[in-house]
Amino acid sequence: MESLTTLLSSETLMGAIRTSIKSMPQGQSSRCIEELTSDLTETLKWMTDCSLEDDLNKLGDPSIARKSIFCQKAELLGRHLSEIYASVLDSITVTASNSTLVGKSVERLVNAVRPNFSHLVRNESKNFNGFISSIIGKFISKKLRANRQKIPSFSWIFCLFFRLYISCRSLYQQSIGLMPPDVATDATKLMGNPFIVCSGKEWTNPANVVGKGYFALIAENSNSLLDVIESLSESLSRNCASFAPLVYIFHVMALQRLNDLNRQIKALQFLLEDDAWQLDNKDIGSSQLLKESCSLEAAKLTSFMMKYVKLLSSGENGPFGSYEVSGSWDLSLCSLDEVSFPIATWHFLCENIDIWNSHASKKDLKIFFSNLLRFSFTQKIPSMDKEENNGTQSSYREMTLHSISVGVLCDTFIYDQKVSIIVILLFQEKIAMYVGNIESTV
Repeated sequence: MESLTTLLSSETLMGAIRTSIKSMPQGQSSRCIEELTSDLTETLKWMTDCSLEDDLNKLGDPSIARKSIFCQKAELLGRHLSEIYASVLDSITVTASNSTLVGKSVERLVNAVRPNFSHLVRNESKNFNGFISSIIGKFISKKLRANRQKIPSFSWIFCLFFRLYISCRSLYQQSIGLMPPDVATDATKLMGNPFIVCSGKEWTNPANVVGKGYFALIAENSNSLLDVIESLSESLSRNCASFAPLVYIFHVMALQRLNDLNRQIKALQFLLEDDAWQLDNKDIGSSQLLKESCSLEAAKLTSFMMKYVKLLSSGENGPFGSYEVSGSWDLSLCSLDEVSFPIATWHFLCENIDIWNSHASKKDLKIFFSNLLRFSFTQKIPSMDKEENNGTQSSYREMTLHSISVGVLCDTFIYDQKVSIIVILLFQEKIAMYVGNIESTV
């Protein structure tokens, strides 16, 4: 298992997979997704050979529990196979000529995971217990329900399904944008977001602007993304290697949803501000309520993401213990752990400031930009151990809080944002303190 893990975590292998998929003829894209669907189906059947009851009997010795068959298979799926599946889907090129076939193939892939995945997102489902039962192919015992937080492998299973959904959703949206109008309209009904193809008079109907939710591809009546995140966060053990990658994946899903909400809010705002639409009082009231609802959801999702930023400046212990500001990350989700998690989330937020900044509170913005300036003055000398061991210095990439923050401050884009005045004021204050410290030491 260790040799297989080393192979699957190789950046050289992942780079080769991405390159081969991107260079593949466009006509083969849908067939590639079909092959992935077949492989995934066989992999899920492979998981039913394990017994979780055996894991429970080994919980007294954590070192033995980690070596159980189910735990090893779960980590292989969540840490490594999910990376390969996501890389394949993210590397597929969608064009006007293959968009319909790609869309149909993505639908079949979603259909393959729906029986399992729907347990997590349906309103009427029992969430965790139903999902695990569908994975192992049998009902879980009362003993397992009582000790589920002690089995760390569950988080890896969630990583697999959520990463697949993120990639499928993104690829499906790309396909819809290039489909013929009639086919695209049918596809948006499945996705629960008719706003993508709305035009002309359809814009005057507020119901066409707001979709059915983030998980509409899985279940029409699904829980909100924030409800799913909160439910799973409470159900899973935080003292395991799989929790950090899972929380990072939560951030990616939150950003996808924020991107949708931003478009919906701007569309509703356009309807309310432009008198040319001549909306009646009922439509105006509906549009206003929908806009407020979207804004509230966006604010809650942003607050969730900013929660981990606050821990960087407060010095408090987070879910992964005390946060270290001197760590580094190699940009691979496979290697993400409690040490590199703060760097990964910081990099993610800094790259997408334009999407979440308008929904953050003033307090959260001040904390974020204070950290941004603080990290830009705190430099960590990167370790060369990995480069020396691998002999490939040019291929090894290491991110630190310092390098990320300096990159953001050097990008002129940030100063075009509405929050740029906060950056300028904090920057002036930080420079004054920095100069004062230098003068006091002379």
